[in-house]
Amino acid sequence: MTKRHWLLALLSLAILVLPTHVESRATATDVSVGADLFRSSCAGCHGRNATGARGPDLTRGTFRHAGDDAALFRVIANGIPGSPMPGALAFHSEPAVWQLVAYIRSLNRTLTAPEDAGDPAAGKQLFEQRGRCLTCHLVDGRGACLGPDLSGIGRGRTRSSLRLSLVQPNAEVDPAWWRVRLVDRAGRVYQGRRMDEDTYAVRVLDESGHLRTFQRAATRSIERIETSTMPGYQSELTPSELDDLVAYLTTLTRP
Repeated sequence: MTKRHWLLALLSLAILVLPTHVESRATATDVSVGADLFRSSCAGCHGRNATGARGPDLTRGTFRHAGDDAALFRVIANGIPGSPMPGALAFHSEPAVWQLVAYIRSLNRTLTAPEDAGDPAAGKQLFEQRGRCLTCHLVDGRGACLGPDLSGIGRGRTRSSLRLSLVQPNAEVDPAWWRVRLVDRAGRVYQGRRMDEDTYAVRVLDESGHLRTFQRAATRSIERIETSTMPGYQSELTPSELDDLVAYLTTLTRP
């Protein structure tokens, strides 16, 4: 047996002797690192917000091949034979796989809610008042254009996807809303929404609403910012208030 075969055999044995049940002691850091790993390694099949693409939706809290955290670890670590799902241990360490488990479990705890949960009327009041959502978003012509127009957000978006956008805004940011930070030759700093860019120039909608064009040759640095400017509402709103806000967003279905 070659050295490579010995290593594969030892890896298989290590996986087989994993405990059948493990109590989760994941920290907030584990969840955060797991989210980054998920977006870089898993989003291509499961979607950046884990609500499914070529692979299944992982936000529902139930898994065909995994009944507890230990089983979920084994599925992620080994992959699923006969499917496109690869084993993550081929690319990541064992602690990293546990961090992926922590992130997926955090989605289930945060996002699972009955389809009829929430009061749309109360959600609309939160949206327009405490949530301050109209300071950035448009709904049927009311509000501002600093963020996406939400007039039709309820079409084609699941409740879990909407809730994820409220509690983890950075989980899925449309490239159309990426920002840039530029420093010109004189050291002046500009920041705004990235509207367009090519080999020679970058066009930016600045925070005052002015469209600016910057020649790459005239800039000292250009940094693309792929995070969201939207605040997370997990600590600001209670779970029931989040239900209300999601319920309201699902009613926004204007074509």
